[in-house]
Amino acid sequence: MKLDLPHILIVDDDKRILQLINDYLSKNNFRISTANNSLIARKKIESIEFDLIVLDIMMPGESGLKLTNSLKKNNFKQEGFLKSQKLFQRKKIISYLEEKSKM
Repeated sequence: MKLDLPHILIVDDDKRILQLINDYLSKNNFRISTANNSLIARKKIESIEFDLIVLDIMMPGESGLKLTNSLKKNNFKQEGFLKSQKLFQRKKIISYLEEKSKM
């Protein structure tokens, strides 16, 4: 693992999407860490500096939106990206990543 690569935290409770995003970004020269809920994400955020955090909006427990708002209130400076959970978008994401991972 190269430590000079951009480091991205992916937070999603759907293991399939988590793995697909992980595989795709890893193949494209990003260092990846994952969390399947906000609690695990918080622990990683406290101890690791990330270049980008990709958050699922709707997760059991604390949602990605609540986590983002909480981080903003605590002056968290990292970038964040929220992805929607609408079914048609999830299918597009999965299809796109599956196709890209075959290349």
